[in-house]
Amino acid sequence: MSLDERPALYAWYRAIGLSERASTADEFLRHIDRLLGQRLSALFKGTLGGLYSTQIQEIATTLPASKAELLSSLAHDEDARRHVSGILDRATFVQSPLYIGKASNLRRRVGEHLNQSSDLATRLRREAGISMSDCILRFQYVPPFTEVPGGREDVILLIEDILTRISPAAFVRKSG
Repeated sequence: MSLDERPALYAWYRAIGLSERASTADEFLRHIDRLLGQRLSALFKGTLGGLYSTQIQEIATTLPASKAELLSSLAHDEDARRHVSGILDRATFVQSPLYIGKASNLRRRVGEHLNQSSDLATRLRREAGISMSDCILRFQYVPPFTEVPGGREDVILLIEDILTRISPAAFVRKSG
């Protein structure tokens, strides 16, 4: 993929990637177990009142026994495994994004994120066990908006604010 050096809004998503990683029943089940064991958000720490320390983190949970048994049966049927994998892969962009951002130069900003020592890469790896290579980028370039007061930069900030409020990204430190 070639990214332009133009202003854009973008989002990183956790890639489900089941179709390409699950050619056997065992691989299929192992990958689903891995997906269900992942942390879905950063660990948030806080204080309740003056006496209680609390932590909260969104995590996926394991399937109940009856559904795990059904999944195991499906895994051994190649056609069923292919269909289930396809459905789950298409859900990649239905899930909440991991991160929503804005960039005045999309190519440069994405390059910064892809550096394994970047703040985002470090947070994803440490707090959720996700590598940037397990993520998918979606983006939209933003036109100049020359007729709008404040111009493109204010519009980009506005759209980013709306997106982070309607689709909370797990690793955005604050909305807008």
